[in-house]
Amino acid sequence: LAVGLLSLAMPAAAGDYQLAPSADAYVSNEYPNSNYGDEDKLFVHAGSNTKRSFLRFDLPVLAQNEVITGAALHLFFGQGGNAGTIIDLHHVTTDDWIENAITWANKPVHEAAPLTSATTLLGNAEMTWNLPLTLFESDTDGRISLLLKLADESDNDTATFFSKEAAVNPAVPPYLFLHTAPVPEPETWAMLLAGLGLLGMKTHRASAVEGTSMG
Repeated sequence: LAVGLLSLAMPAAAGDYQLAPSADAYVSNEYPNSNYGDEDKLFVHAGSNTKRSFLRFDLPVLAQNEVITGAALHLFFGQGGNAGTIIDLHHVTTDDWIENAITWANKPVHEAAPLTSATTLLGNAEMTWNLPLTLFESDTDGRISLLLKLADESDNDTATFFSKEAAVNPAVPPYLFLHTAPVPEPETWAMLLAGLGLLGMKTHRASAVEGTSMG
């Protein structure tokens, strides 16, 4: 009975989405008015100059009872970088920047505190940043913009990733992975709780009868 009630309460559908960026570009303070939106690389760099990378993703339209239960940004190394480099991922507060127009001089504002951080490993071909689910609760316009930068921009360090323009391998360009799960309707939860209550009463009565028989 319990298994049957749970199967009624929890629809079997869940979705995985692998989203390519709708826009990505890096900016450089050495050339504050130059745009690099058509480059096949994304840079985070500090030293002689500072480079940061921006990505924007268009989120899928979820079903009414579907919620995001996991999210991660995946980037693949293009070249360079040192093991142990910490790269911060920040939420960008606006989505109206343009891939082929963004520069250091006009780059959008990002939130000061990083959403999450990841550390480069020796010989690692991929990096992953797990996003907090609170991001999707606070940013609800259907688009998410993110910024990658070195955690310590006073240090001489770099990391280079493939952008969406990289014509290498379909798995190489960056992507945002989303996992979703269904949420039962309120009336379904009520049915489940009522059913479990009846099951508990039945079990209690059966135990009572068994105890009486033994007595």
